[in-house]
Amino acid sequence: MTSPKRPTKPKTRPAAEPAAPMPDFCGFQCPHSAFPPADTAGLCRTMAAVYCKKLKRLVAKNGPCVWKKKSAAGKRRAEK
Repeated sequence: MTSPKRPTKPKTRPAAEPAAPMPDFCGFQCPHSAFPPADTAGLCRTMAAVYCKKLKRLVAKNGPCVWKKKSAAGKRRAEK
C-alpha cells in the first residue's frame, strides 16, 4: 500500500535586503570596503587606503568613489 503524496510548498527565496546606496567617497561606511591587509597598512592601522571588494584593490581613503567614476564613464561611452 502506498501513502498519498503530500502537497509540497513552493520554494520561496528570502526577501533580498535593499541595496545600500553607494557613498560618493571611499571609506569604511561603504558596504564594499574592508581593512587592507596588515602588510600594506602597517600594524598601527593609521592607513590612508581602503580595500575595495568591488574593485579588488586598494583605493585612497576619503577620495572620490573610483567604482562610481568608472561606471559613469562607461555609461557616457555607451550613450555616444
